Amino acid sequence: SDLTEVLAGRAWDLSGRKITLTSVGKPVYLYGFRFVPAKGATADGTESRWLATDHVNIAVDPDRHFAFPGVARMRNGDLVVVYREASIHMDDPEGKIGLSRSTDGGRSWLPRVTAVDRAGIDDRDPAIFQMSDGTAILTSADYLCVSRDNGFTWGEPRSTPVFGPRGAVEDEEGHIVYGGLRRCVQRELTEIGGRAVRLQANEAYRSRDKGVSWESAGVATYTVYAPGAHDFIWYDEPFMCVMPRRYWVFAARVELDGFARVIRSSDRGATWDPIITTPVWGYPQHLLPLRDGRLLMSYGYRRHPYGVRACLSNDGGKTWDLSNEVVLRMDGGNPGGQRGRVGDTDLGYPASIELDGGKIFTVYYHNSGGSNCYIAGTFWRPPAAGEGH
Repeated sequence: SDLTEVLAGRAWDLSGRKITLTSVGKPVYLYGFRFVPAKGATADGTESRWLATDHVNIAVDPDRHFAFPGVARMRNGDLVVVYREASIHMDDPEGKIGLSRSTDGGRSWLPRVTAVDRAGIDDRDPAIFQMSDGTAILTSADYLCVSRDNGFTWGEPRSTPVFGPRGAVEDEEGHIVYGGLRRCVQRELTEIGGRAVRLQANEAYRSRDKGVSWESAGVATYTVYAPGAHDFIWYDEPFMCVMPRRYWVFAARVELDGFARVIRSSDRGATWDPIITTPVWGYPQHLLPLRDGRLLMSYGYRRHPYGVRACLSNDGGKTWDLSNEVVLRMDGGNPGGQRGRVGDTDLGYPASIELDGGKIFTVYYHNSGGSNCYIAGTFWRPPAAGEGH
């Protein structure tokens, strides 16, 4: 190995590399090395993982920061991806919702267009889906827009009572249900360490008129928020999916430890089971019920090796087959020890759809090799039920 690199570097991660030390008649000292066995490693020290390799770039511009995508397949066969376009990750009054369209199944993408751009407001965290009646719904921050022409034009924004970066879905009766974060139930619930604590809720709302009016379908859990360090459990950036005639399932991000939380309802939001702390590490999460009855969770992986991963559940989200975790990307972040345009962890927020034949298309935002953030997608096929390595 290149010992000059090793000795000069700081916080180098040498996972998977072979280090050879040869004595030249003088003592050799190793300082600051930490040897950690790979989780799930076999007797010979190797680890088996499902690895996806069929990637496409969707929106790339080195001078722009793209993030937080959503994806839908329209009735006319087009794939439509929405995302936030801005100059930086954080608040940017020029932030807007961009849209890219593919007419050939995602292999090539038309020039991006602007879907929503409210003057002086950072439009961010968009998501998109098409209802069974052909109406396309785009959610972003605190509103939704409606399209009746497969996403070519969009109506005026309509306010939503909750927020979730992965958006809303359709329920069993053909209505919009939006499971998200109700940001303020009580503004000053209490005070901890000099910080005012706000009561929030992971709550599901239903609209029977495409977002003109809303009714609460049920509170999955209450949560608290305080500005500053997340040194408490905060059920943030929730997403809810509908498994028809089985469960409504919430997944929530908990940055304190990184493990996904799941909350399920078997009566369409009237009551909710206790919160499940899953073994799945990564956030935020997107949930997709598959045609074969399984539930797919995709999530950003914001630690080395940085990227995007996915996992499957055979029982509606109660347990997860982490031994067959699928690695969609593991090439994110900057080269070891170097500084890039954005931080290593500035990636993720995946969303998935199921295509014909059981293939999955997952979109996400990514950075690699020192690049700015861009929108990419991966085509992959989940392991068959009961299939192992």
